[in-house]
Amino acid sequence: MAPGVIVGAAASVGADAVIEIGAVVLEGARIETGSRIGAFAWIGANVAVGFGASVGAHSILRPGVNLDAGVPIGDHCEISTPGLRQAAVPDRTFDTAAFDRPVRVYRGRSHR
Repeated sequence: MAPGVIVGAAASVGADAVIEIGAVVLEGARIETGSRIGAFAWIGANVAVGFGASVGAHSILRPGVNLDAGVPIGDHCEISTPGLRQAAVPDRTFDTAAFDRPVRVYRGRSHR
């Protein structure tokens, strides 16, 4: 594990899992073997990250979210809709109850 990583009580981290600098894994979360948690990512309580799955830098997985084996979550995402994720989630995607479907945020043009 990298410097500044926080792993909560009763959380489990499998062999060969990589947790990058500043990531937070809360209590009861399960990070399976071969998974990768990006820098400054936040993994909520009782979240499961399946075998070989990855969570990008600065992404948030709220309680109730589970990643199937090998599923990649991009950078700067927030997934708070509970349930099993079986498909990739691109960078800057927000899947919350505030929207009726996942929303992707794009970089806008400079207004000069």
